[in-house]
Amino acid sequence: MSALACIVIAFAQPYIARRDIQSKLTETIVYLDNSFSMQAKGANGPLMQRAIKELIDNISLKSSISVLTNNDSYKSLGPSYLQETLLNITYTDKQYSFDEVVLKAKGMFSNDSTSVKNLIYISDFQLRNSTETFNIDKKINVRAVKLTPESINNISIDSICFKDHASGTRMLSVRLSKEGNVNDNIPVSLLGEDNKLLAKTSVTFNSSNIAEALFNAANLEGVNGMISIADNGLLYDNQFFFSINRPEKINVLVISNTDDQFLKKIYTDDEFNYTSYPLNQLDYSRLNNNNLIVLNEVAPSQPLVNTLDNLKNSGISILVIPELSDRINTAYYKKITNVSFDSIARGSKKLTSINFDHPLLYEVFENRVSNFQYPEVNQYYRTSGDFSTILGFENNDPFLISNGTNYSFTASLNSNNSNFKNSPIIVPVLYNMGKRSLSLPTLYYTTEANEDIDLNISLDQDETVTIRNEEFNFIPIQQNYGEKVRVNTSNTVTKAGHYGVYVREQLLQHLSFNHNRKESNLQYLDINQLNNISVSESIPSLFEELKSENKVKELWKWFVIFALIFLIAETLILKYLK
Repeated sequence: MSALACIVIAFAQPYIARRDIQSKLTETIVYLDNSFSMQAKGANGPLMQRAIKELIDNISLKSSISVLTNNDSYKSLGPSYLQETLLNITYTDKQYSFDEVVLKAKGMFSNDSTSVKNLIYISDFQLRNSTETFNIDKKINVRAVKLTPESINNISIDSICFKDHASGTRMLSVRLSKEGNVNDNIPVSLLGEDNKLLAKTSVTFNSSNIAEALFNAANLEGVNGMISIADNGLLYDNQFFFSINRPEKINVLVISNTDDQFLKKIYTDDEFNYTSYPLNQLDYSRLNNNNLIVLNEVAPSQPLVNTLDNLKNSGISILVIPELSDRINTAYYKKITNVSFDSIARGSKKLTSINFDHPLLYEVFENRVSNFQYPEVNQYYRTSGDFSTILGFENNDPFLISNGTNYSFTASLNSNNSNFKNSPIIVPVLYNMGKRSLSLPTLYYTTEANEDIDLNISLDQDETVTIRNEEFNFIPIQQNYGEKVRVNTSNTVTKAGHYGVYVREQLLQHLSFNHNRKESNLQYLDINQLNNISVSESIPSLFEELKSENKVKELWKWFVIFALIFLIAETLILKYLK
């Protein structure tokens, strides 16, 4: 009877396992963080490269595994493609949050509710921000491996800009920052075309771990350059590309029946092409050749209003300085600015409100001043509509407003009505209006970002603008405004370096792109504080744990052996015990 029982049980193929793996499918997704912080060196080399080697060594060749990175995903890779895919993963400045990784993995898993879903999360867990959340779907088993660099020492080139030296010389200012213990007197090199060394200096970091390197910019016009340092930390932030194009002047046209000298002093010949006409001498055909049109206390006529109404939709900025008069047709102002000019408010009012976050003033003030000599206005228009206030009165009525790329004062600026012309703030406000009316190429742009660039060119119907270098060529999103073309990079540029803007084979501008420096902050998360996450010390130990969980101890052989033993015992009993 025992022999028969063992034979029956053996045919049932019993086994011992941690879970029901016979009836459940196991799905595995490996998330490999390939952000630039993974360039940091661990005990066996750069973190990401070491992780790739350990994955190749430990993943079974019989497995079908999906791979997820910050810029790509590969579903159900077989043995022949898995190793090739891992070896071809490169660094990127994209970095998913924990919740984004889990969400993307959830989309890659099947809809089979009975399958076991394992997400292997391999990262250095760089601290992105203090508000990051860690929401885990209970249907997904998250198994994390934190890769830790041996050192968090790093030097980063953060930004560059022009700065006027006390001697009057224009300088190129390079801002550097450091993490950890880094020696001072770091060499900083300025390279030109074909990596030719143009200048070299060294920097010392202050108590805030910030340093500045200065280079004479007098002879850098028309240069595609690069700032370079030697640092054993992260590699991506050791170079900074920039382009200094020959300056293109911005066209400013003023329509004025009164004194416009204050405008002429701001829109100077070195940066602007300034022209001014009385209303009765205006040539309407010249309006569309300008980037900024200023109505300085003129009563606009119906033809002028209709023309400006068409031009404001073609990329031209308009500034209205209204004439204060009861006889003015304020409906004309509304058509130009999309803002209603209502009744005139009389009585002296001080300008006390400044919108420091507005693009016109964002980088004007080092500190948010609250005590300065406030300008005053005697009369102004009350306004209504959809607009953003840049400067306001003490009673919260607006003085300077913006609607898209159009701007308007609510009061005339003549000396009889206001002393705003004598205020220091008039210069950056009007100057930045002019500069923003044409988005000229800057020293550099950021990869993976939406950047608008204006070109003072006229294209034929079938012509397009292209952006390219030796390795990359694409047609950006572009809008043709007749005398101006606006292109948008639209997250297309992914690699840092120098690029050119072309129409056919004609080079129009140089552009330089750099990766965002957020990865240079080497602060890390303590993942042991996270709940519902299984943490492993290393990639090999994680796969050993997975193997032990999937291991099946089959028992049928033992029952066959016991059946034979019982049959032999039965035979011996029958033979010797009659």
